[in-house]
Amino acid sequence: MSSTENRTACITIPEKYVGPNSTIFIAGASCIPVGVIMVIIFGVLIFRNEDRPVIKASDPGYLYMVLLSLLVGYLTAFLPLVKPSDTACSMEYYAFVYFATLISINLLLKCIKVYDIFAASKKFSTPKAALLIKKLGQTTFSVISLVITTVILLIDRFTGVGPSWAFMKYQQLPHTSRYLMCSSVEDKILVIPMVIPGVAFVLTLILAFKMRKFPHNFRESLNIFCATFMVLLCSIMFLAGYTFSSPQIRPILRCIVILVTSTAFLVCIYVPKIVILLDKEVDIERERASIRRRVTTFSGKGT
Repeated sequence: MSSTENRTACITIPEKYVGPNSTIFIAGASCIPVGVIMVIIFGVLIFRNEDRPVIKASDPGYLYMVLLSLLVGYLTAFLPLVKPSDTACSMEYYAFVYFATLISINLLLKCIKVYDIFAASKKFSTPKAALLIKKLGQTTFSVISLVITTVILLIDRFTGVGPSWAFMKYQQLPHTSRYLMCSSVEDKILVIPMVIPGVAFVLTLILAFKMRKFPHNFRESLNIFCATFMVLLCSIMFLAGYTFSSPQIRPILRCIVILVTSTAFLVCIYVPKIVILLDKEVDIERERASIRRRVTTFSGKGT
């Protein structure tokens, strides 16, 4: 409630947010299920074709973990469209941090594994990161990263001023509409949980760029590099425009950047594999021979 300018009566100040009847909400709510369905379909296709070389060379466990990460990403993209509240803002922030941590750690482990194996094969030596090549080492590294992220989020939640991404009512001028929005309470604290995924993404981009000519699994490293680079550009444009955007635009931008990130990884990493799996004319033995031939050719260049 607020008083009129001459203070003779009280008026109700309207509250604005992305409502379920808005075009933006309908568009976003329509795109997100498509992404979720694609993740499920790709997961089923990979499960049914685990014996194919194109899937074996990628490691099905890695593919499933990335699909799980993307599923979390698509579900997180819906949260900015929900009516802002303390619960909704906290859920959006925590879900995004876990999404970024899951996808970045799995991509980094994949790049380390491929890079170390091919570097060792060219020098006829033992891989330097042998522990991270094994499934136990990869699982341990992922669990430790998630535990550290959880501890940081708990410290952020139960100390100081509370969660650094919180609900607020923003009013540009007196007697004007209030915008219900999620905003940062403390920018410095806000970025701390993003340190692990941020560093992991940078290392992934560097390793993927160095491996872009590796013959591993139909140039999968090149696909990872393209997806990571696209996400990096998208993030830079998002950060550049988000600060100067109006309150009603900000939740839409957050939804778009999460959708674009999830879709970029889904398309770049999985679509080439799915195309091969669905091609009935592809001969499995010829597929295996093609991989062996490219690996032999690549290894021969280092001798």
